[in-house]
Amino acid sequence: MTAAVAFRHLGGFKDRTGSHGVSQDFNVLSGMYQEALDHILESSTESERLRKAIVALQELHERCGEANWDGHGAEPISEQAFRNAKEFLWVLPSVIPVPEIIAEPSGEVAFEWYINPRQVFVASVSEARTLTYAGLFGPNKASGEEQFVESVPSAIVQNIRRLLGKG
Repeated sequence: MTAAVAFRHLGGFKDRTGSHGVSQDFNVLSGMYQEALDHILESSTESERLRKAIVALQELHERCGEANWDGHGAEPISEQAFRNAKEFLWVLPSVIPVPEIIAEPSGEVAFEWYINPRQVFVASVSEARTLTYAGLFGPNKASGEEQFVESVPSAIVQNIRRLLGKG
């Protein structure tokens, strides 16, 4: 079993530092950390779905990294929002399917799990590490806001499991 597979079985790759600094040194170390995770991901055959999601996120960031990317005044996806979205994918528990990744006009990155128009859940991550979510579960609704610190908040996981009929 590769290191990537072992980490994913523990609930996803996780920033073990517990810190989200702002200094230049932190940014350099954070970049090195992400490169190491990317290398592990490339070497794992079981992580193909996650690798494809990271590639899709990178392509989205390239397409939507400039102001007005939609022709209607949309904010660009910043480097920090991109990094937060990438970390979200890394720490997403392996039992949860990889979502569709969407750019929001606000500059946030959204993750969507869609079954049909009345069964859908979306969580958006911001530059400030805030997760805003909304879901339709047939006639029922859920929405809220959570801080994204080191793992996917339990409210997000519970709602995804609810959508998938596992909660």
